[in-house]
Amino acid sequence: MSTAQLERAQLGRRKPLRLLILLPALFGLFLLAEPTFSAGWALFVAAGMVVTAAAWVVFERRDGYHSRVATELYATLLVDVMCLFATILAWRVTRTPVWVLAVFVGVLVALGAVAYAFRRALLSELVAPRTAVGKLWLILLATTTAAGGGALGYVFGRTAGGWLVAVVMLGIAYWLVLLRQAWWLKVEQPYWQP
Repeated sequence: MSTAQLERAQLGRRKPLRLLILLPALFGLFLLAEPTFSAGWALFVAAGMVVTAAAWVVFERRDGYHSRVATELYATLLVDVMCLFATILAWRVTRTPVWVLAVFVGVLVALGAVAYAFRRALLSELVAPRTAVGKLWLILLATTTAAGGGALGYVFGRTAGGWLVAVVMLGIAYWLVLLRQAWWLKVEQPYWQP
């Protein structure tokens, strides 16, 4: 396969990222709906959506899909905003003090920094786990993801305690921030395989 054909194929795979802007919006709506509506959080979500919409406009106007780096930066921004919304949602449904939010967000930021610093080792364990820790992480991901839909439906439908939803939301947010930050290795070395 020639380089031009490979580049066209990769461009075709990048096009579905147009729908990625829906993820922060969806988690922003969850953040506003549960446990009660808050005008302050509504402003925060609106600010986050303005940032993602501005990034989308810039990305679309500059034909960002033609550049692997631009595509990955755009996707990383959207996933990071979604993860931040999921982390705040986890804190809101637990109804705990503000310091717990600081811990949740601190862990999110620390995981992003660690994932970027150790992206080669981390990405190989996230996509093709070889060690016991990587396999355990994969099992935890499958469990929390499978439980996520049921837990969200139960909590939103019955307004039950939020710790189950918090665990699911934090699991999803932490795993996605690890994956997105470690995925930057694929930008630096596109043909890297674990």
